[in-house]
Amino acid sequence: MSDSDVDDRDIRSTIDAFEAARTARQTRLPQPTVQRILLVLDGSNQDGTAEAFARALAQRSSAELQLHWAYPGPLQQKRQDYVGQKATALEETGISVSLVQRPPEESRNAVDQILAALAAADLAVICAPYQEDFEELGQESVGSTLDMLLGRTQQPVLAVREPKLEPENCLRRALLPLTPILQSSSAAAAWALFLAQDGEVELLAISPEEPDAEESAPQKVIASLRSPEEAGLVAAIQRRAAETNIDCRVDVQRNEGLDPLAAAANRQDQVVVIPCSPRQHGQAAYLRMLALLRVSRNPLLVI
Repeated sequence: MSDSDVDDRDIRSTIDAFEAARTARQTRLPQPTVQRILLVLDGSNQDGTAEAFARALAQRSSAELQLHWAYPGPLQQKRQDYVGQKATALEETGISVSLVQRPPEESRNAVDQILAALAAADLAVICAPYQEDFEELGQESVGSTLDMLLGRTQQPVLAVREPKLEPENCLRRALLPLTPILQSSSAAAAWALFLAQDGEVELLAISPEEPDAEESAPQKVIASLRSPEEAGLVAAIQRRAAETNIDCRVDVQRNEGLDPLAAAANRQDQVVVIPCSPRQHGQAAYLRMLALLRVSRNPLLVI
């Protein structure tokens, strides 16, 4: 197959997706507000990756970066020195940096500390699992701190997984699941576009049935847009992507539980943006998000 054939297929797919969404329910995408980013450090081998993500996003949005160390127990001098050194290095890059003041040691655990700090921020960047090197637990756990944090806040949380040699590469591409459409799907779409500035957003539509082998790529895309909400969301994303010079692609996978989404999430360096509403333990959206977070090696932004 020639390059021109591939280009023509992509063009037809985009045109037909627009046509399918033309009569869809109108969807408005909010504009993410990023004025304060909370970077939660823990001394693990994910800290460098978390710091790189937070630094890049702060520079992109001119946001203030708030550094926090939420370890319970006595505040040791080496921890103060560690956070201070990070703050100094970040300030040298031109970022506005502040340190979150810790409460009395006996008053709050790590989750309560992070929640209190996050109340004044627009986004949290935290390692998953928290307070453990990725190699220690890896894909076996997201850590109890992060689990409780996600269940008790509605703020966006960027959970950092595997340490990356070049973390900025992940911020050139965002993967957004389209199925199912949730209350926070529009906000998740807006964040995906914010993260992938000048890059690429892939929309992953999940088909409940095996696509017909005879169907073309455009036909599979159209078949996947089964609801007015889903079609309207695709149309809104494509409009904003075209306005902001972002490449937007739609992929269709068969529904086989978490497998298609997990495979797409780990295909290459990227940020996976997943809507999760309501964020309540036991709810299907929450359990799906935790399952994906456990198997993902890429950072996951929970909206």
